[in-house]
Amino acid sequence: GEGTPKYEKYLKTRYLNDNISFLGYVDKNKFLKNIDLLVVPSIWEEPFGRTVIEAYQYGIPVIASNIGGLKEIVSHDSTGMLFKAGDSEDLLSKVNLVLNDERRYVRLAKSAKSNSEEFETNTHLSKHLNLYKEFV
Repeated sequence: GEGTPKYEKYLKTRYLNDNISFLGYVDKNKFLKNIDLLVVPSIWEEPFGRTVIEAYQYGIPVIASNIGGLKEIVSHDSTGMLFKAGDSEDLLSKVNLVLNDERRYVRLAKSAKSNSEEFETNTHLSKHLNLYKEFV
């Protein structure tokens, strides 16, 4: 995304590292086509976490903190991994677990892709319509 120039300068100064790139705004579809794993290290209890569903559409496993809605949409060791929010060692262990085990990675990626269908518009509309019909 985009931040204020002052905040960007702070981040670039504090986290100057060859492994970190500050990309600014990037089209999500172009970005998701070029990553292998999405990490969502939220410390705020997000109610949903749309980025997870967007990653699933590309068959990208997700490693997310175990709080808020994230723990509801990331199935641990099925569509990705959950780690203890704020625990960088737990996060690192989960990243290593996924990236160092090709069979696990492939299994998670396939599951993420198939799970994305649950969140497609037609599926949601159909579920809501069926629920409505039960009570009418």
